[in-house]
Amino acid sequence: MKKEQQPGKRLLCLFLLIALTFSFLSFSSNAESISPSRNRVVRLRSISSAKAIEYLKEFNIDCVASQLPPNTLLLTAGKGDITKAASLMRLVDSEDAYVMLRLVDGLQAEEMPKNEDIESQLDDVAVGNFLDFPEDGKKQKAIIDVHDGNVVAIATEQIVEEIKEFVEKYMNPEVVEANDVQVIESNDAALEVSADVNDTLVADLNDVATADANEVLTGEEKSSDDLFSELIESLEDANAVQQEVNELEELMLEKLAAVESSIVEEVEEVIETPAEEVAEAEELQEAEA
Repeated sequence: MKKEQQPGKRLLCLFLLIALTFSFLSFSSNAESISPSRNRVVRLRSISSAKAIEYLKEFNIDCVASQLPPNTLLLTAGKGDITKAASLMRLVDSEDAYVMLRLVDGLQAEEMPKNEDIESQLDDVAVGNFLDFPEDGKKQKAIIDVHDGNVVAIATEQIVEEIKEFVEKYMNPEVVEANDVQVIESNDAALEVSADVNDTLVADLNDVATADANEVLTGEEKSSDDLFSELIESLEDANAVQQEVNELEELMLEKLAAVESSIVEEVEEVIETPAEEVAEAEELQEAEA
């Protein structure tokens, strides 16, 4: 009975051996394309390990992070991702909050300014990439590199915006120049309109407005908008004063007319009274006669 089962066992072992051989050959043929996992231990000082893991997830770093005491991470990832993860941990392990911003598509990486050129435009900021970490000695650090098919910048929000602005100007100089020309033309037109308005106001202002304008001009230097507003207010004040003067003149004329009328009436009464007395005296003389 046992002898009859031996051929079956041998056949099963042979089948398993063939399967293992094919599996080994398949693994060997793909060994070069498979990146072996690598480990890196990172001790955090300024942020918690939980916050560090949030950064890894937020910035889409393909890495497994295991928390170890005290405030330590065990990073596990392929060769490229382990470098990204380790550099990111060095960068964000500070009291500042970091963000990631897409600058351009990865295909435009060759058109980007060099990190050295970008660093020269920033104030006390060291710029590097995942492989070449920013040098120490400067107040802030930033990483600019290709990630997930895009060129991205990782830094504080303010620095990221400064980097974005410089990159846009560098890669679109014609648009920037056109905008500058439009601004200059707009400023020239505004200055011409302001000059015309000022000339008209100077010609129309009366003595009160002119005095107020002189006080404004001899004071501290002000903007054209403030001067324009004060000149308008001076003109309105002058008009109000003129209106008050006109109303006062009308009131005085009315009072003079009333006084004149009263005087005329009194004179007429004085003239009529002697005439009546003379008439009465004549009548008495006639009666006596």
